[in-house]
Amino acid sequence: MDCGSRCCKISLVVAAVILFVLAGVASNFYNFDLRVTALPSRPGGVTIVAGELGIAAGHAFLAGGAGNTSDTSLSTGLGAAPSSEPPPPPDAGGGASRGGSGDAKGAAGGGDPKVPAAVSGADAQLTNASVQARNQTSRPPRLVHVFSFHPQMQKMLFQWLLEQGNVLPLHSYGNDSIRLETRMVGSFTKPDIEKAFRQVEASKPWLALWLFPFKDGDRPQVLPMMKQRFAASARAGIRHGVFHWSPEFCNQNGATQDAIVQAYKAVEFVFMFGYLDERLAKTDKQKFIPFPLGPALLRGWQTPKSVLPTGKRELIAAYRGSAQTHQGLLTQMQQSVKALAPKDREKVVLEERKSWTMSDSEQDHKRYLYLLANSRFAVSPEGHNPNTYRISEAVESGSTPILVASAGGCYENWAGLYGHFSAGGTRYSWIPRAPFLMLSNWSDLGGALRAKMKDNSDATKDLLEWYHRWRWAFRAKLNQFLNAHQ
Repeated sequence: MDCGSRCCKISLVVAAVILFVLAGVASNFYNFDLRVTALPSRPGGVTIVAGELGIAAGHAFLAGGAGNTSDTSLSTGLGAAPSSEPPPPPDAGGGASRGGSGDAKGAAGGGDPKVPAAVSGADAQLTNASVQARNQTSRPPRLVHVFSFHPQMQKMLFQWLLEQGNVLPLHSYGNDSIRLETRMVGSFTKPDIEKAFRQVEASKPWLALWLFPFKDGDRPQVLPMMKQRFAASARAGIRHGVFHWSPEFCNQNGATQDAIVQAYKAVEFVFMFGYLDERLAKTDKQKFIPFPLGPALLRGWQTPKSVLPTGKRELIAAYRGSAQTHQGLLTQMQQSVKALAPKDREKVVLEERKSWTMSDSEQDHKRYLYLLANSRFAVSPEGHNPNTYRISEAVESGSTPILVASAGGCYENWAGLYGHFSAGGTRYSWIPRAPFLMLSNWSDLGGALRAKMKDNSDATKDLLEWYHRWRWAFRAKLNQFLNAHQ
Protein backbone atom coordinates (compact mmCIF):
# COMPACT_ATOMS: atom_id res chain seq x y z
CA MET A 1 0.00 0.00 0.00
CA ASP A 2 1.30 3.43 -0.94
CA CYS A 3 1.30 5.35 2.38
CA GLY A 4 1.68 8.55 0.45
CA SER A 5 -1.81 8.14 -0.89
CA ARG A 6 -4.77 10.11 0.50
CA CYS A 7 -6.54 6.95 1.74
CA CYS A 8 -3.54 5.84 3.72
CA LYS A 9 -3.21 9.25 5.39
CA ILE A 10 -6.88 9.17 6.39
CA SER A 11 -6.51 5.64 7.74
CA LEU A 12 -3.56 6.65 9.89
CA VAL A 13 -5.44 9.62 11.29
CA VAL A 14 -8.50 7.49 12.10
CA ALA A 15 -6.33 4.88 13.78
CA ALA A 16 -4.59 7.52 15.88
CA VAL A 17 -7.92 8.98 16.99
CA ILE A 18 -9.24 5.52 17.96
CA LEU A 19 -6.11 4.80 20.01
CA PHE A 20 -6.40 8.18 21.73
CA VAL A 21 -10.06 7.58 22.60
CA LEU A 22 -9.35 4.11 23.97
CA ALA A 23 -6.50 5.44 26.07
CA GLY A 24 -8.70 8.22 27.40
CA VAL A 25 -11.51 5.85 28.33
CA ALA A 26 -9.08 3.46 29.99
CA SER A 27 -7.74 6.26 32.15
CA ASN A 28 -11.24 7.56 32.91
CA PHE A 29 -10.23 10.82 31.26
CA TYR A 30 -13.40 11.24 29.22
CA ASN A 31 -16.58 12.59 30.67
CA PHE A 32 -19.63 12.25 28.40
CA ASP A 33 -22.56 14.51 29.02
CA LEU A 34 -25.67 14.23 26.85
CA ARG A 35 -28.18 17.00 27.38
CA VAL A 36 -31.37 17.86 25.53
CA THR A 37 -32.63 21.33 26.34
CA ALA A 38 -36.00 22.81 25.45
CA LEU A 39 -35.48 26.50 24.89
CA PRO A 40 -38.33 29.01 25.14
CA SER A 41 -40.12 30.21 22.06
CA ARG A 42 -38.81 33.35 20.46
CA PRO A 43 -41.09 36.19 19.38
CA GLY A 44 -42.79 35.26 16.13
CA GLY A 45 -43.78 31.78 17.23
CA VAL A 46 -40.48 29.95 16.70
CA THR A 47 -39.73 27.20 19.20
CA ILE A 48 -36.10 26.14 19.50
CA VAL A 49 -35.03 22.73 20.71
CA ALA A 50 -31.34 22.11 21.19
CA GLY A 51 -29.46 18.93 21.92
CA GLU A 52 -25.87 18.89 23.12
CA LEU A 53 -23.39 16.06 23.33
CA GLY A 54 -20.38 17.27 25.25
CA ILE A 55 -17.14 15.26 25.38
CA ALA A 56 -14.88 16.81 27.97
CA ALA A 57 -11.60 15.80 26.34
CA GLY A 58 -12.73 15.08 22.78
CA HIS A 59 -13.91 18.69 22.30
CA ALA A 60 -17.02 17.90 20.23
CA PHE A 61 -20.43 19.55 20.44
CA LEU A 62 -23.61 18.73 18.55
CA ALA A 63 -26.47 21.20 18.69
CA GLY A 64 -29.49 22.06 16.60
CA GLY A 65 -33.09 21.50 15.69
CA ALA A 66 -35.79 24.11 15.15
CA GLY A 67 -39.47 23.99 14.46
CA ASN A 68 -42.23 26.45 13.70
CA THR A 69 -45.45 27.02 15.54
CA SER A 70 -48.19 29.39 14.50
CA ASP A 71 -50.74 31.19 16.62
CA THR A 72 -52.55 34.48 16.81
CA SER A 73 -50.50 35.38 19.89
CA LEU A 74 -46.75 35.79 20.22
CA SER A 75 -44.73 33.68 22.60
CA THR A 76 -42.76 36.03 24.84
CA GLY A 77 -39.89 33.64 25.46
CA LEU A 78 -39.57 35.38 28.84
CA GLY A 79 -39.58 33.97 32.32
CA ALA A 80 -38.67 30.46 31.17
CA ALA A 81 -35.32 28.84 31.72
CA PRO A 82 -32.99 27.94 30.27
CA SER A 83 -32.83 29.93 27.05
CA SER A 84 -30.29 30.61 24.34
CA GLU A 85 -28.82 34.07 24.11
CA PRO A 86 -30.10 36.52 21.49
CA PRO A 87 -27.56 38.24 19.23
CA PRO A 88 -25.44 40.64 21.29
CA PRO A 89 -25.72 44.41 20.96
CA PRO A 90 -22.96 45.88 18.73
CA ASP A 91 -20.72 46.91 21.64
CA ALA A 92 -21.90 44.89 24.62
CA GLY A 93 -18.41 44.07 25.70
CA GLY A 94 -16.01 42.62 23.18
CA GLY A 95 -17.37 41.03 20.04
CA ALA A 96 -19.91 38.43 18.96
CA SER A 97 -20.67 35.30 20.90
CA ARG A 98 -18.85 32.16 19.83
CA GLY A 99 -19.61 28.58 20.72
CA GLY A 100 -22.56 26.45 21.78
CA SER A 101 -26.07 27.37 22.81
CA GLY A 102 -26.23 30.33 25.13
CA ASP A 103 -22.50 30.72 25.84
CA ALA A 104 -21.96 34.48 25.70
CA LYS A 105 -18.38 34.40 26.94
CA GLY A 106 -16.91 35.99 23.83
CA ALA A 107 -19.27 38.95 23.95
CA ALA A 108 -19.07 39.29 27.68
CA GLY A 109 -15.33 39.66 27.84
CA GLY A 110 -14.80 36.26 29.44
CA GLY A 111 -13.40 34.41 26.44
CA ASP A 112 -9.89 33.04 26.19
CA PRO A 113 -7.51 35.60 24.60
CA LYS A 114 -5.69 32.82 22.75
CA VAL A 115 -8.71 32.01 20.60
CA PRO A 116 -8.09 33.75 17.23
CA ALA A 117 -10.63 36.43 16.39
CA ALA A 118 -10.90 35.06 12.85
CA VAL A 119 -12.15 31.67 14.02
CA SER A 120 -15.89 31.29 13.47
CA GLY A 121 -18.65 28.74 12.98
CA ALA A 122 -17.88 25.07 13.65
CA ASP A 123 -14.15 25.79 14.04
CA ALA A 124 -14.95 28.29 16.78
CA GLN A 125 -17.08 25.71 18.58
CA LEU A 126 -14.25 23.19 18.53
CA THR A 127 -11.66 25.78 19.54
CA ASN A 128 -13.70 27.05 22.46
CA ALA A 129 -14.56 23.51 23.49
CA SER A 130 -10.82 22.79 23.61
CA VAL A 131 -10.26 25.84 25.77
CA GLN A 132 -13.12 24.78 28.05
CA ALA A 133 -11.77 21.27 28.47
CA ARG A 134 -8.29 22.63 29.22
CA ASN A 135 -9.72 24.99 31.83
CA GLN A 136 -11.75 22.22 33.44
CA THR A 137 -8.58 20.27 34.12
CA SER A 138 -6.54 23.23 35.40
CA ARG A 139 -8.87 25.76 37.03
CA PRO A 140 -10.56 25.31 40.40
CA PRO A 141 -14.29 26.08 40.67
CA ARG A 142 -15.05 29.80 40.76
CA LEU A 143 -17.66 30.56 43.39
CA VAL A 144 -19.31 33.92 43.95
CA HIS A 145 -20.83 34.26 47.41
CA VAL A 146 -23.99 36.38 47.29
CA PHE A 147 -25.14 38.30 50.37
CA SER A 148 -28.71 39.47 49.91
CA PHE A 149 -30.49 42.07 52.02
CA HIS A 150 -33.62 42.50 49.90
CA PRO A 151 -35.79 39.84 48.15
CA GLN A 152 -36.56 41.97 45.06
CA MET A 153 -32.85 42.35 44.37
CA GLN A 154 -32.25 38.65 44.90
CA LYS A 155 -35.10 37.74 42.54
CA MET A 156 -33.83 40.17 39.90
CA LEU A 157 -30.37 38.59 40.03
CA PHE A 158 -31.30 34.91 39.98
CA GLN A 159 -34.80 34.83 38.49
CA TRP A 160 -34.65 37.69 35.97
CA LEU A 161 -30.99 38.08 35.01
CA LEU A 162 -29.85 34.45 35.30
CA GLU A 163 -33.24 33.04 34.23
CA GLN A 164 -33.81 30.87 37.32
CA GLY A 165 -30.21 29.68 37.25
CA ASN A 166 -27.03 30.46 39.14
CA VAL A 167 -24.21 30.13 36.61
CA LEU A 168 -22.47 32.40 34.12
CA PRO A 169 -22.33 32.02 31.20
CA LEU A 170 -25.82 30.54 31.01
CA HIS A 171 -25.94 26.76 30.36
CA SER A 172 -22.20 26.31 30.90
CA TYR A 173 -21.01 23.54 33.16
CA GLY A 174 -17.83 22.31 34.77
CA ASN A 175 -15.09 24.48 36.20
CA ASP A 176 -15.23 26.85 33.25
CA SER A 177 -18.37 28.44 34.63
CA ILE A 178 -18.86 30.93 37.44
CA ARG A 179 -21.31 29.74 40.05
CA LEU A 180 -23.26 32.17 42.24
CA GLU A 181 -24.35 30.87 45.63
CA THR A 182 -26.47 32.73 48.17
CA ARG A 183 -24.61 32.55 51.47
CA MET A 184 -26.77 34.85 53.53
CA VAL A 185 -30.20 36.46 53.41
CA GLY A 186 -30.34 39.03 56.17
CA SER A 187 -31.99 42.22 57.29
CA PHE A 188 -30.42 45.50 56.24
CA THR A 189 -28.88 46.26 59.63
CA LYS A 190 -25.37 46.77 60.98
CA PRO A 191 -25.30 43.45 62.89
CA ASP A 192 -26.28 41.38 59.84
CA ILE A 193 -23.88 43.22 57.56
CA GLU A 194 -21.06 42.75 60.08
CA LYS A 195 -21.95 39.05 60.29
CA ALA A 196 -21.74 38.78 56.51
CA PHE A 197 -18.29 40.39 56.42
CA ARG A 198 -17.07 37.91 59.03
CA GLN A 199 -18.31 35.08 56.80
CA VAL A 200 -16.38 36.54 53.88
CA GLU A 201 -13.20 36.81 55.95
CA ALA A 202 -13.55 33.17 57.00
CA SER A 203 -14.45 31.68 53.61
CA LYS A 204 -12.38 33.97 51.33
CA PRO A 205 -14.56 33.47 48.23
CA TRP A 206 -13.43 34.07 44.68
CA LEU A 207 -15.69 37.15 44.81
CA ALA A 208 -18.30 38.46 47.26
CA LEU A 209 -21.39 39.99 45.67
CA TRP A 210 -23.52 42.27 47.84
CA LEU A 211 -27.18 43.26 47.33
CA PHE A 212 -27.71 46.48 49.33
CA PRO A 213 -31.14 48.20 49.37
CA PHE A 214 -30.50 51.92 49.92
CA LYS A 215 -33.85 52.78 48.32
CA ASP A 216 -34.87 54.64 51.50
CA GLY A 217 -31.43 56.14 51.97
CA ASP A 218 -28.88 55.21 54.62
CA ARG A 219 -31.34 54.78 57.47
CA PRO A 220 -29.23 52.14 59.23
CA GLN A 221 -26.15 54.42 58.82
CA VAL A 222 -23.95 51.68 57.42
CA LEU A 223 -22.09 53.50 54.64
CA PRO A 224 -19.17 54.64 56.89
CA MET A 225 -18.81 51.12 58.29
CA MET A 226 -18.82 49.66 54.77
CA LYS A 227 -15.95 51.92 53.76
CA GLN A 228 -13.76 50.44 56.49
CA ARG A 229 -14.91 46.87 55.97
CA PHE A 230 -14.43 46.84 52.20
CA ALA A 231 -10.98 48.44 52.51
CA ALA A 232 -9.79 45.85 55.04
CA SER A 233 -11.22 42.97 53.03
CA ALA A 234 -9.62 44.20 49.79
CA ARG A 235 -6.24 44.39 51.54
CA ALA A 236 -6.72 40.72 52.40
CA GLY A 237 -7.07 39.99 48.69
CA ILE A 238 -10.83 39.49 48.53
CA ARG A 239 -12.73 40.86 45.53
CA HIS A 240 -16.09 42.59 45.93
CA GLY A 241 -18.97 43.68 43.70
CA VAL A 242 -22.14 45.50 44.73
CA PHE A 243 -25.73 45.94 43.58
CA HIS A 244 -26.66 49.28 45.14
CA TRP A 245 -30.39 50.11 45.14
CA SER A 246 -30.23 53.88 44.79
CA PRO A 247 -32.47 56.06 47.02
CA GLU A 248 -35.84 57.16 45.67
CA PHE A 249 -34.82 60.76 46.42
CA CYS A 250 -31.35 62.20 45.88
CA ASN A 251 -29.25 62.38 49.11
CA GLN A 252 -32.02 60.65 51.05
CA ASN A 253 -31.16 59.94 54.71
CA GLY A 254 -27.42 60.45 54.33
CA ALA A 255 -26.96 58.49 51.09
CA THR A 256 -25.04 61.33 49.46
CA GLN A 257 -22.80 61.03 46.42
CA ASP A 258 -19.61 61.37 48.48
CA ALA A 259 -20.76 58.85 51.12
CA ILE A 260 -21.57 56.27 48.45
CA VAL A 261 -18.34 56.79 46.49
CA GLN A 262 -16.23 56.54 49.65
CA ALA A 263 -18.06 53.43 50.91
CA TYR A 264 -17.35 51.58 47.66
CA LYS A 265 -13.83 52.85 47.07
CA ALA A 266 -12.34 49.35 47.44
CA VAL A 267 -15.17 47.65 45.48
CA GLU A 268 -14.46 46.60 41.88
CA PHE A 269 -17.88 47.40 40.38
CA VAL A 270 -21.22 48.86 41.46
CA PHE A 271 -24.52 48.27 39.69
CA MET A 272 -26.90 51.17 40.40
CA PHE A 273 -29.96 48.99 40.90
CA GLY A 274 -33.18 50.50 39.59
CA TYR A 275 -31.79 53.87 38.55
CA LEU A 276 -29.09 55.74 36.72
CA ASP A 277 -27.64 58.22 39.23
CA GLU A 278 -25.92 60.76 36.99
CA ARG A 279 -23.65 61.95 39.80
CA LEU A 280 -22.19 58.48 40.32
CA ALA A 281 -21.99 57.85 36.58
CA LYS A 282 -19.93 61.01 36.09
CA THR A 283 -17.64 59.98 38.95
CA ASP A 284 -16.63 56.76 37.15
CA LYS A 285 -18.83 55.33 34.39
CA GLN A 286 -16.67 52.20 34.15
CA LYS A 287 -17.32 51.34 37.79
CA PHE A 288 -20.86 52.67 38.38
CA ILE A 289 -23.24 50.90 36.00
CA PRO A 290 -27.05 51.25 35.80
CA PHE A 291 -29.18 48.15 36.34
CA PRO A 292 -32.91 47.55 35.74
CA LEU A 293 -35.53 47.85 38.45
CA GLY A 294 -37.40 45.13 36.57
CA PRO A 295 -40.97 43.96 37.13
CA ALA A 296 -42.34 43.73 40.68
CA LEU A 297 -41.22 40.16 41.28
CA LEU A 298 -41.51 40.66 45.03
CA ARG A 299 -45.23 41.40 44.60
CA GLY A 300 -45.73 38.18 42.63
CA TRP A 301 -45.48 39.43 39.06
CA GLN A 302 -45.70 36.56 36.55
CA THR A 303 -44.43 37.00 33.00
CA PRO A 304 -47.18 36.24 30.44
CA LYS A 305 -46.42 33.14 28.38
CA SER A 306 -47.89 34.74 25.25
CA VAL A 307 -49.09 38.17 24.21
CA LEU A 308 -51.35 39.65 21.55
CA PRO A 309 -49.75 41.33 18.55
CA THR A 310 -50.35 45.05 18.18
CA GLY A 311 -53.10 44.71 15.57
CA LYS A 312 -55.27 42.54 17.82
CA ARG A 313 -55.27 44.90 20.83
CA GLU A 314 -58.60 46.64 21.37
CA LEU A 315 -57.24 49.65 23.30
CA ILE A 316 -54.95 52.37 22.03
CA ALA A 317 -53.43 53.27 25.41
CA ALA A 318 -54.07 52.59 29.06
CA TYR A 319 -53.01 53.65 32.53
CA ARG A 320 -54.21 52.64 35.98
CA GLY A 321 -52.36 53.98 38.98
CA SER A 322 -52.48 55.60 42.37
CA ALA A 323 -53.21 59.30 42.72
CA GLN A 324 -50.99 59.18 45.80
CA THR A 325 -47.85 58.94 43.67
CA HIS A 326 -49.11 60.60 40.48
CA GLN A 327 -50.75 63.77 41.74
CA GLY A 328 -51.83 66.11 38.97
CA LEU A 329 -50.55 63.91 36.15
CA LEU A 330 -53.80 62.05 35.58
CA THR A 331 -55.75 65.30 35.09
CA GLN A 332 -53.07 66.57 32.69
CA MET A 333 -53.23 63.39 30.61
CA GLN A 334 -57.03 63.36 30.54
CA GLN A 335 -57.05 66.93 29.24
CA SER A 336 -54.51 66.04 26.58
CA VAL A 337 -56.47 63.11 25.09
CA LYS A 338 -59.46 65.35 24.49
CA ALA A 339 -57.66 66.25 21.26
CA LEU A 340 -58.59 62.78 19.95
CA ALA A 341 -61.78 62.03 18.06
CA PRO A 342 -64.60 60.69 20.30
CA LYS A 343 -64.37 57.15 18.86
CA ASP A 344 -60.63 57.11 19.57
CA ARG A 345 -60.98 58.57 23.07
CA GLU A 346 -63.11 55.57 23.97
CA LYS A 347 -60.05 53.38 23.33
CA VAL A 348 -57.86 55.32 25.79
CA VAL A 349 -58.26 54.27 29.43
CA LEU A 350 -56.85 56.52 32.16
CA GLU A 351 -57.94 55.26 35.57
CA GLU A 352 -57.20 56.17 39.15
CA ARG A 353 -57.07 53.56 41.88
CA LYS A 354 -56.64 53.69 45.62
CA SER A 355 -53.31 54.36 47.29
CA TRP A 356 -50.37 52.07 46.50
CA THR A 357 -50.19 48.90 48.58
CA MET A 358 -47.71 46.05 48.72
CA SER A 359 -50.43 43.61 47.70
CA ASP A 360 -53.27 44.51 45.31
CA SER A 361 -56.80 43.21 45.63
CA GLU A 362 -57.73 40.49 43.15
CA GLN A 363 -59.98 42.94 41.30
CA ASP A 364 -57.23 45.56 41.00
CA HIS A 365 -54.73 42.95 39.89
CA LYS A 366 -56.96 41.52 37.16
CA ARG A 367 -57.85 44.98 35.87
CA TYR A 368 -54.16 45.97 35.71
CA LEU A 369 -53.22 42.81 33.79
CA TYR A 370 -56.15 43.24 31.39
CA LEU A 371 -55.13 46.79 30.50
CA LEU A 372 -51.50 45.81 29.87
CA ALA A 373 -52.53 42.80 27.78
CA ASN A 374 -55.01 44.66 25.58
CA SER A 375 -53.50 48.12 24.96
CA ARG A 376 -51.00 49.08 22.31
CA PHE A 377 -49.36 51.61 24.61
CA ALA A 378 -48.84 51.64 28.36
CA VAL A 379 -48.81 55.15 29.81
CA SER A 380 -46.00 55.04 32.40
CA PRO A 381 -45.74 58.27 34.40
CA GLU A 382 -43.18 58.80 37.14
CA GLY A 383 -44.03 58.24 40.80
CA HIS A 384 -41.74 59.32 43.63
CA ASN A 385 -38.99 59.03 41.01
CA PRO A 386 -39.00 58.50 37.23
CA ASN A 387 -38.45 54.74 37.00
CA THR A 388 -41.27 52.28 37.78
CA TYR A 389 -42.02 48.56 37.79
CA ARG A 390 -44.76 49.31 35.25
CA ILE A 391 -42.22 49.80 32.45
CA SER A 392 -40.83 46.25 32.49
CA GLU A 393 -44.27 44.80 33.18
CA ALA A 394 -45.67 46.61 30.14
CA VAL A 395 -42.86 45.32 27.92
CA GLU A 396 -43.32 41.75 29.13
CA SER A 397 -47.02 42.15 28.31
CA GLY A 398 -46.24 43.39 24.80
CA SER A 399 -47.49 46.94 25.43
CA THR A 400 -45.17 49.78 24.38
CA PRO A 401 -44.37 52.11 27.31
CA ILE A 402 -44.91 55.85 26.92
CA LEU A 403 -42.39 57.86 28.94
CA VAL A 404 -41.47 61.45 29.65
CA ALA A 405 -37.67 61.41 29.81
CA SER A 406 -37.14 64.74 31.54
CA ALA A 407 -36.36 64.64 35.25
CA GLY A 408 -34.44 66.73 37.71
CA GLY A 409 -31.64 66.25 40.20
CA CYS A 410 -29.49 63.14 40.24
CA TYR A 411 -31.92 61.25 37.97
CA GLU A 412 -31.86 63.71 35.08
CA ASN A 413 -30.42 60.95 32.88
CA TRP A 414 -32.69 58.19 34.20
CA ALA A 415 -34.04 57.11 30.80
CA GLY A 416 -30.48 56.18 29.81
CA LEU A 417 -31.26 52.89 31.53
CA TYR A 418 -33.41 52.20 28.46
CA GLY A 419 -30.94 53.67 25.97
CA HIS A 420 -32.58 57.13 25.88
CA PHE A 421 -29.83 59.36 27.26
CA SER A 422 -30.33 63.00 28.15
CA ALA A 423 -28.41 65.73 26.33
CA GLY A 424 -24.98 65.85 27.93
CA GLY A 425 -25.74 62.82 30.10
CA THR A 426 -23.36 59.91 30.62
CA ARG A 427 -23.80 57.40 27.81
CA TYR A 428 -23.48 53.63 28.13
CA SER A 429 -23.31 52.63 24.49
CA TRP A 430 -23.77 48.91 25.23
CA ILE A 431 -27.36 49.50 26.40
CA PRO A 432 -29.70 48.95 23.40
CA ARG A 433 -32.17 51.73 22.73
CA ALA A 434 -35.74 50.78 23.64
CA PRO A 435 -38.52 51.17 21.03
CA PHE A 436 -40.61 53.28 23.45
CA LEU A 437 -42.79 56.30 22.69
CA MET A 438 -40.95 59.22 24.30
CA LEU A 439 -42.66 62.55 25.12
CA SER A 440 -41.36 65.92 26.25
CA ASN A 441 -44.38 66.48 28.49
CA TRP A 442 -47.57 64.62 29.43
CA SER A 443 -49.60 67.36 27.80
CA ASP A 444 -48.27 65.96 24.50
CA LEU A 445 -49.95 62.59 25.06
CA GLY A 446 -53.04 63.21 22.92
CA GLY A 447 -51.08 64.50 19.94
CA ALA A 448 -48.60 61.61 20.12
CA LEU A 449 -51.39 59.01 20.16
CA ARG A 450 -53.17 60.70 17.27
CA ALA A 451 -49.96 60.53 15.21
CA LYS A 452 -49.73 56.78 15.89
CA MET A 453 -53.32 55.95 14.87
CA LYS A 454 -52.48 54.94 11.31
CA ASP A 455 -49.38 52.94 12.21
CA ASN A 456 -50.44 49.31 11.81
CA SER A 457 -47.00 47.74 12.19
CA ASP A 458 -46.59 45.02 14.81
CA ALA A 459 -44.61 46.80 17.53
CA THR A 460 -44.99 43.91 19.97
CA LYS A 461 -42.47 41.66 18.24
CA ASP A 462 -39.82 44.38 18.09
CA LEU A 463 -40.47 45.23 21.72
CA LEU A 464 -39.86 41.67 22.92
CA GLU A 465 -36.77 41.30 20.74
CA TRP A 466 -35.34 44.45 22.30
CA TYR A 467 -36.13 43.16 25.79
CA HIS A 468 -34.13 39.99 25.14
CA ARG A 469 -31.14 41.99 23.91
CA TRP A 470 -31.46 44.44 26.82
CA ARG A 471 -31.43 41.71 29.44
CA TRP A 472 -28.57 40.00 27.63
CA ALA A 473 -26.52 43.23 27.72
CA PHE A 474 -26.67 43.44 31.53
CA ARG A 475 -25.91 39.75 31.89
CA ALA A 476 -22.89 40.18 29.63
CA LYS A 477 -21.73 43.17 31.65
CA LEU A 478 -21.90 41.21 34.91
CA ASN A 479 -20.01 38.33 33.29
CA GLN A 480 -17.38 40.80 32.08
CA PHE A 481 -16.89 42.21 35.58
CA LEU A 482 -16.65 38.79 37.18
CA ASN A 483 -14.06 37.69 34.64
CA ALA A 484 -11.96 40.84 34.98
CA HIS A 485 -9.33 39.17 37.19
CA GLN A 486 -9.16 35.47 36.36
